[in-house]
Amino acid sequence: DLDNNELLKFKKENNKKLIIGTACGRSGLRWISKIHSSHKNCVSLIEPFPIHESFFRYCTYNKLKIDHQAFYRVLKYQFIKCWEKFDTIIFSSPWLCFGLNELNHYLSPDIYVFLFRDPKKVVNSLVSKGWYKNKIIKLDNKLIPGLQPNQKHFHHNFSRICPNTEYFDKWNNLTPVGKSSWFWSEANKAIYNFIQHLDEEKKLIFKLEDIDQNYSWYINYVNYFKIKDQLSLKSFLNLKKKMSNRIKNNISLNNWNSKEISEFDYNTYETSLLLKNFQSDLM
Repeated sequence: DLDNNELLKFKKENNKKLIIGTACGRSGLRWISKIHSSHKNCVSLIEPFPIHESFFRYCTYNKLKIDHQAFYRVLKYQFIKCWEKFDTIIFSSPWLCFGLNELNHYLSPDIYVFLFRDPKKVVNSLVSKGWYKNKIIKLDNKLIPGLQPNQKHFHHNFSRICPNTEYFDKWNNLTPVGKSSWFWSEANKAIYNFIQHLDEEKKLIFKLEDIDQNYSWYINYVNYFKIKDQLSLKSFLNLKKKMSNRIKNNISLNNWNSKEISEFDYNTYETSLLLKNFQSDLM
């Protein structure tokens, strides 16, 4: 078992690197992680511990007084095992965004990668994945909800958060589009607030629309991380075809009704203003 200082010492003495990638979800994080693991001496850990990570989201969003040292110990052990074979790890998870300050303290990554995407496309993708299809069962607004009977996977109880304020009753009667729009806003607002306190050399910010299948950006990206065995254009473009989490039957944005559009606009407006001046790095 390594404490934080010992982990940093091991990383420094062995010339290892830790990258943490996060996003709202459905924003290209899995793809950018796949880019890393397609090169020698690099490995990606993409949502490796769903229960741990989703519970971390649930607790940090709701500000529960939970000791997460067991989670950090599992991560550190995994990092050490990976560093035995690889020099660079990118640990990618959308479930980290509400606890980034705590994570930064205990893991001290070398750099963060943040992904942003058009909110309409994110929300549409979440809805297509079944997010917030059913109402949350809860009686007391002063309490946060417990396990729900209608979740497809157990970790959805923790990952698909809901408001912990008086807004809950109104939110629970929104369409899945409206609820997912609220989630997009909360997650990206948390990431935005964390970014404001990071030094420039500790962060890379990308908009998926700028970098998606952009080979010129890819060359700049691998050069930034000093990765030598660059992919050919064909190999780079083919990476996306191999993604395991792609949606086969995506709902069309053109099919949103006026209520869904209104709920989307209301829930995303303020956070959209915060993010509008972000520019993609390494372009």
